[in-house]
Amino acid sequence: SNAFMLSIAKSWYNKDIFTPEQAYEYINTHTKAQKIYYEFRLHTGLSAPLATPKQEEFFLKWNSYNMSVEMMVNAYHITVEKKGTISFPYMDKIISSWHENGYKTPEDVEKAKQAKNKSFDSSNASYDIEKAISQAENDDLVYEKKRKTKRGESK
Repeated sequence: SNAFMLSIAKSWYNKDIFTPEQAYEYINTHTKAQKIYYEFRLHTGLSAPLATPKQEEFFLKWNSYNMSVEMMVNAYHITVEKKGTISFPYMDKIISSWHENGYKTPEDVEKAKQAKNKSFDSSNASYDIEKAISQAENDDLVYEKKRKTKRGESK
């Protein structure tokens, strides 16, 4: 309809799209983002049929990092697990971090996670877990109430 064509023309004008080449580039970029979203949607169960313009920006950014849809889905699951809901800005932080660290596959992420867990050294802890377990098994636990000094500091 004429009204639809007018709304597209206004939208393109606001995006500084004035030539057929610019329009072609915009359509290709928009189509690419929607294809990525469609595949992402198949793996995550999102119900919206199309990505929002802001979501398109995220998908195009992640695609420019050469992140696969599998990695995007991985970030989605981490986000939902940690936040309890989908958050594209939170996913962007995860994926940007992966990009900065050179992670390209879920296996890269898992290896880094395992290396991080192995690098935790109990000698760096503020307590000695072995000593605490030993005391709990062999000794009576003694609880001392902290006394306050005149200035209200604990002693």
